Amino acid sequence: MSVKALPIPPQPASSPFQSDEYKKHLAFVHEIRAPGKPAEWNKWMGYKMATAHTYYLDLIERVYAFAEYAVENDDLADYLGFADCAFAQIWEHHHFEETDLFPFWRKHVSEPFRAGLATNVDQHHLFARPSMPAGSGVKTRPSPVPEPPEVVSAIDPAEFGLDISKPFDPAALRREMDKWVPHCSRHMQEEIETLRPEFFDSMGEKRYMESEGILVKHLQAMDPTWFLVSCIASLPMPAVKGLCELPYPVRRLLVPFMWSGKYWSFWKYTSHPENLTFSGSA
Repeated sequence: MSVKALPIPPQPASSPFQSDEYKKHLAFVHEIRAPGKPAEWNKWMGYKMATAHTYYLDLIERVYAFAEYAVENDDLADYLGFADCAFAQIWEHHHFEETDLFPFWRKHVSEPFRAGLATNVDQHHLFARPSMPAGSGVKTRPSPVPEPPEVVSAIDPAEFGLDISKPFDPAALRREMDKWVPHCSRHMQEEIETLRPEFFDSMGEKRYMESEGILVKHLQAMDPTWFLVSCIASLPMPAVKGLCELPYPVRRLLVPFMWSGKYWSFWKYTSHPENLTFSGSA
C-alpha cells in the first residue's frame, strides 16, 4: 500500500460535504483545533472534541467520496472494511457520551448548563441512529469492529433504503448519507459550543479530571487495531499528538509495527496513512 493518501474523488454537486453549511461547521472545528492544545484546563475538552470531530467528519466524507471508486476499481473488501471502521467510530463515540460521559457531567455541572447536554443528546438521534444501518450496509465479516449491540442489530437497514441482501450500491449509501450528514456536521459544531470553558468551570477542575479518567478508561478498552489506528490515520500528526498524547513507544513502535498492519490495506482510504509508518509517526 502507498503511504500517501489516495486523491479524494470528485463528489456530486449535491453532496452534503460540498454545501456551504458543512464547510462552515468544518471551519469552526478547525478553528478550535488548529492552535493546538490550550494551556487552560477548562479548554482542554473543547479542543479534544474539536479534534475528534475533525477526524469523524473526515472519515465519513471519505466513505462517501470513495463509494463509486471502490466498485470501479474492484476494491470493495478494503473499502467496506474502512467504511465499517468509520461508521463504528461515529456510533461508539456518541453512545459513550450518552451512557457514561454526559451523565457524569450532568450530575456535576450547574443547572443552566444541563439543557445544552440534553439538546446535544437529542441531536444524536438525528444522525446516530440513521448511521447505524449505513454501517450495517457496509458490514464485512470478519469485521474489524465488534458485533453491534442489540439496539443496533435490531434496526432493519431496509427502513433506511438499504438492502444488504443485494450487492453494495454506492448510490443508495450516498442517498442515506445525504439525509443525516447535515445533522451530524451541525451537531459537531454545536456540541463544542456547549462545552465552553464556563461549562467546566461550573464543575471544577477536580470533577473534570475525574471525567478525563472515565474517557481514558473507555478509550483504552477499545481494540487499537481499528479504533486508534483509524484515528491516527485521519489527522495531521501534530493533531494526533495533541489529542491522543500517546507514550513514545506506542506511537513510534506499537502503531507502525504491530497495530496498523492487521488491517493495513484499509488505510489507503484515510487522509494520513503516512502516520502509520515509523518515519511518519515522528
